[in-house]
Amino acid sequence: MKKILIAVALIATLGSCSHKPKLYFDDVECKTVNNPEAEFDTLSYALGMNYALYLQLNVPELKYDNELMAQTYIEMLERGFKSFAEIEAARNEFSKYQQSHLAKYMKAKRNRILSHNAIIPEVYDEEFTNTMFTSMSSRTNALELLTHNTPYNAHYIAMAIRDAKGVAADSLINSTMKITVEQMINQLKMKQGNIIAENIKVQADSWMADIATRPGVQALDVNGDTIYYRINSAGGVKPEEKDSIVVNYEVYSFRGRLIESTKSRIKMIKETIEFIKGDKEITDEKRNIFLEYNKEQLAKVDRMVLKDFRIEAIKQCLPLVGEYGSITIWTPAKFGPRSQMLAAGEPVVINIELKRVIEGSNVVIPATPKKFPGKQMPGKVSIEPQQGGKNTTVQPVTLTPATKGEQRPISIKRVAPEKK
Repeated sequence: MKKILIAVALIATLGSCSHKPKLYFDDVECKTVNNPEAEFDTLSYALGMNYALYLQLNVPELKYDNELMAQTYIEMLERGFKSFAEIEAARNEFSKYQQSHLAKYMKAKRNRILSHNAIIPEVYDEEFTNTMFTSMSSRTNALELLTHNTPYNAHYIAMAIRDAKGVAADSLINSTMKITVEQMINQLKMKQGNIIAENIKVQADSWMADIATRPGVQALDVNGDTIYYRINSAGGVKPEEKDSIVVNYEVYSFRGRLIESTKSRIKMIKETIEFIKGDKEITDEKRNIFLEYNKEQLAKVDRMVLKDFRIEAIKQCLPLVGEYGSITIWTPAKFGPRSQMLAAGEPVVINIELKRVIEGSNVVIPATPKKFPGKQMPGKVSIEPQQGGKNTTVQPVTLTPATKGEQRPISIKRVAPEKK
């Protein structure tokens, strides 16, 4: 049984971050090249093969342009990394068209499964064309590749994309491409995951050692692991783990990419609430359940119990400052947030202000999570590279329905028929 592995991740709309010297970010080392003379690179070829074949065999109606895709990867990887702000801008621009065009199309395709009478609109029009789709998706994914600190060769990514044009059916993949589907899977699951993890570890260890030498930075031992912190403002009354707190925080990757913040989480939940209010395809009963759930999530972001804070580094370090105080934290990955925007083992920087301390746990949290009746509420189409551990396939372009406001990906896999 052959499979084309596709990793999926939800695009979170986060603002771009500026480089803040006092946070001591590490530099992004871009190792991508465009070298036709280099030895054949199976990893780069596997990346291009995965991108191209997924779109070509699973969503042929998108009619992407192989040559434009190949040229875009060459152009972006040859040019190199500029800034995380550029990456976020590209993702946000693409997300706009995902919501206005691709989401409606994919939603109609899902409805067709339930009702043969459902009308499927045209995916493209004068405002959004297959050329735009090809360019935007290729540009977004190529920019993400630049952040991996991995020596991809754009020449062989482009070669695989061009070769894929001759694959008319699953049964022709192995005879047409320069590597088999099995070899592609092995490259993406093992070699790429190992390379990224090893590169990150070397960088992370060096970076953490450098942070330890910075002015005002102190060490906190947590069961044999070290978190570094700097108290920017001591504040007043210090919180205990049972107290409720109001905070304002930002989490960055150790290279300066904004991963999440209080502001972005509140914005996302509020957008979800507005989406639910305007959704005419769900019943009032479901609407009320969805609204109640998201309002509870909003309350938890605005005011939470310290012992329940989901980022361990904040739970450990926030009691070191008092109300109206602030602290910067440099932490290994195991104490940071779980995010698809972080590679395996990637440490983070956290800036947090303690705005208020409320004695006791006065945040009401349901004993058990609510179960949504029926189907999930409609969401937007999400196209984004995923970053993960050793067994993660990174960087394909995918289309998937996702619950708006949630960051739990839904993987789409294509299973090719067995050869007889």
